[in-house]
Amino acid sequence: MIKLHTGPMFSGKTYRLLKELRDLEEKGNSIVLLKPSIDSRGKREVVKSRVGLERPCWVIDESKIDVDTLISKCKRYDVIGIDEVQFFSLDFIKVLTSVLNRKGKKIIISGLDMDRFAEPFGETIPYIISVAEEVIKYKAICNDCGKKKVATTEYMDTITNELICIGDTEYIALCNDCREKRLKKTIAENSLYDLYESGYLKYVLHENKLCEITLLGKSNVICSYGQRLKGSIPVSYTHLRAHETLA
Repeated sequence: MIKLHTGPMFSGKTYRLLKELRDLEEKGNSIVLLKPSIDSRGKREVVKSRVGLERPCWVIDESKIDVDTLISKCKRYDVIGIDEVQFFSLDFIKVLTSVLNRKGKKIIISGLDMDRFAEPFGETIPYIISVAEEVIKYKAICNDCGKKKVATTEYMDTITNELICIGDTEYIALCNDCREKRLKKTIAENSLYDLYESGYLKYVLHENKLCEITLLGKSNVICSYGQRLKGSIPVSYTHLRAHETLA
């Protein structure tokens, strides 16, 4: 059985994972918890939630561990927990979970559903969502408006940092409305070239269709839908206001 706790940062995914593992242990199940080595927050061999619940874990560097050896070790346990699953590769997680699932193990997982661009986080999370028997998606409180129970995404408040940054202070949780407000403000304050180069902005809305932005050097930008050219403007004019399109 595979179960996934997912959602944005600050939604309590890790807490739910740790609580479920504790409850299963109290019922007599043997437990092992895994986390990726890229997660350097806090104590190395501990997974800890923001409310203080914590548990020892195995730190896994998939580039240095043989997956068959790991599977053999995990087979000794009734329940396998995996935290921050989005940082493991698809192939690694596919082999690990499929073999253990066939052996009748309970696999309880937590991980981010989306990246800072509100896109599915890599390949691993979409795979887990598709094969899990149970998927629970949580919500966070919006950092800007304070509304509870709103659909949120993680968001890094900069256009220069890379996609993956391990930490808590670099991120905030935003509802869709507040995220759009910040996005519009960022577009208004930065050149389209910088936004495009950073990967922050890839599409604009044109004639009710999402059109991909393509730069021709640093001098011109085109907006295309499929193979059809929609428009072309000089980059020097691309301090766009929120309501402007590339038409």
